[in-house]
Amino acid sequence: MAAPCLGPFILGLLSYVGQKGDPLLGFVYFFVLSIGMGLPLAILAVFSGAVEKLPVSGEWMVWIRKLFGWILVGMAGYLLQPVMPSSFGKSVLYASILMAAGLHLGWVDKSRAALAAFPYVKKGLGIILMIGAVLSLTAGYRSSPGIRWIPYDPAIVAEAIRVNKPVILEFYADWCGPCRAMKESVFRQPDIVKLSQSFVNVQVDMTKRHPQHEELRKRYQVRGVPTIIFINRRGIEEKRLRIESFVGRDEVLNRMKQLIDES
Repeated sequence: MAAPCLGPFILGLLSYVGQKGDPLLGFVYFFVLSIGMGLPLAILAVFSGAVEKLPVSGEWMVWIRKLFGWILVGMAGYLLQPVMPSSFGKSVLYASILMAAGLHLGWVDKSRAALAAFPYVKKGLGIILMIGAVLSLTAGYRSSPGIRWIPYDPAIVAEAIRVNKPVILEFYADWCGPCRAMKESVFRQPDIVKLSQSFVNVQVDMTKRHPQHEELRKRYQVRGVPTIIFINRRGIEEKRLRIESFVGRDEVLNRMKQLIDES
């Protein structure tokens, strides 16, 4: 049995709960975390007698160790996402890892086991991983360009107000998981991309620290990323429409329509 270090994860969760400012929500999140950590150990204790029925350790365990090694390589690929230049580059990275893992685990590795079905398990997993590589590469080709964000400039916001056009102001960072998730799964949706043409879409990229960022955070009362601010045609923020965490396509689309209807 192995348990991961929870320090970085708890720090992230504490930051998120602190940003929300809701004690009940914080209690629920950490209660679920405690159940998730304790339940597997409780089940193991209850059914400890069944441990004796597990297969005897052997060469097949070496193959399992290599499988977990490839899982760690996949995690390393996931952590490299912020430095990848485009979504297609990420797809190529994932496809390369999956293809290499499939070939190695399914055919290159020579581990054996007494179980007659073991060779079929190896090749089956190898085929599944290689199919996943092809699908990842295909998804990279098919991905839409998404919303075209303009780097923040006070003159751009002022010009939008002058021409009577609403503004979407996004505070974003490459190291922010929810920011990347919204970029890939929400801001690439065709209906959202089409509706975004009715706005001036401005982005404050907080991936790297800039002297201007602190001033902007104080001006717009930004406590973290992602934060998406909707500014009406008069240059006034519609605070009830503000987004401060990951939300889905329907929620973003609804708020964009509300801003257009009420501006």
